[in-house]
Amino acid sequence: MHLRPIALPDASDTRVFLLKSGPGTKMLEHSHTGIEMTCVLSGAFQHDGGHFGPGDFDLGDETVDHRPIVDTGEDCICLVAMQGELRLNGLLGRLMQPFVRL
Repeated sequence: MHLRPIALPDASDTRVFLLKSGPGTKMLEHSHTGIEMTCVLSGAFQHDGGHFGPGDFDLGDETVDHRPIVDTGEDCICLVAMQGELRLNGLLGRLMQPFVRL
């Protein structure tokens, strides 16, 4: 996974970044303390909430626990806007949480 922050013109609690993940990447199950909006630019991913390909938007908030999995075949590149914090679930997630800053 590669993450490229995008600077916003004004100070804000919103973070915007490009996220590139390789084919078959399985992210840790997580939720959010705020809103996360993801737009797929290329490739595709899926989770319990559906399948998302180029041009699709996925919206998550504190009520959604998900574990995105990138489709096989090509990288998935997404534009992500996020408020609040990422909350990792499970034992591995709790161990990694102190090191994840998005």
